[in-house]
Amino acid sequence: MRKIALTACSNGLAEKGREQIDELTAYLHTLGVETVCSPCLYRDPHLGCSMRSAPGKARAEAINAFFADPSITEIYDVSGGEIANEVLPYLDFGLIRRNPKPFYGYSDLTSVVNALAIAGAPAGLFQILTTVWDRTGEQKKWFRTYAGGTDLRFRFLRGSFLRGVTVGGNLRCFLKLAGTPYFPSLSGKILVLEAMGGRMAQMITYLTQLSMQEGFRELSGLLLGTFTELTEAGELSELIAELLAMFPDIPIGQTEDLGHGKTCRPLMIGEALDVEKGKEKMKQQTGGLAAPSGKQISEGFTARAGGGTKQCQQLHRLCSCEEVRD
Repeated sequence: MRKIALTACSNGLAEKGREQIDELTAYLHTLGVETVCSPCLYRDPHLGCSMRSAPGKARAEAINAFFADPSITEIYDVSGGEIANEVLPYLDFGLIRRNPKPFYGYSDLTSVVNALAIAGAPAGLFQILTTVWDRTGEQKKWFRTYAGGTDLRFRFLRGSFLRGVTVGGNLRCFLKLAGTPYFPSLSGKILVLEAMGGRMAQMITYLTQLSMQEGFRELSGLLLGTFTELTEAGELSELIAELLAMFPDIPIGQTEDLGHGKTCRPLMIGEALDVEKGKEKMKQQTGGLAAPSGKQISEGFTARAGGGTKQCQQLHRLCSCEEVRD
């Protein structure tokens, strides 16, 4: 039986989250997958109002142990919130680089996903609990055949292709890496952006901060996911107009499959993405629950994700990752 690990680098799960984890593990069992849970999964009331399941070092050590365990094939983080970046100083990037395996997380895990990608581990934006949250059954049906890697449906707001290495994720959480050794180079990259909270004023301040990072003006493209609160407020078109004006010369893609929706799908960070209008084949090269295979997508674009470690080594800094560990 295949074995995956469930972790919580960000806010610990509330007690009611136990039912969701039980449902998730039962579903995965039907796929022939055994699950192992981190000891740092649920909120510890003795740690006050911090939302922690355990101190940052303990949460990181649980991640290190899963990377070191050869019986674990993938790691899925089931948390979100505010405090995922607390684990970064304690991750053993040397160990992770020597034992690479796919790691998935979303939202606040943007900081961890980008740092792992720089270290050479396959890392993607995805929340496996969507298979429980979506009550239509469609997410479970899709995940049953998921072959790993990027699996998104696209449309273009400008241009006809996106080619480059992906960086970014949740806009607010990506900015937590600014000024740290874990912030990737932006030059020549495809910048991925999505957000759950925030109206137009917040988007402006986040984008302004991001624009002051080195390489921002040398991006090769933008890929926009969903902006939940902004869309509910009817302000999404204003953000798109702002970005089109900010980047008049680069292709911009948009997908409903990336963000905080119940049917969102994975996007690998730190890997080469090749998206072209008018093609229908999807090539996936990162390990998943199903055997890797080509896959059709309805929007008519080609999305190929692969070349993880070599591409990640081009990203930025952390060339001596062992030094990061406490």
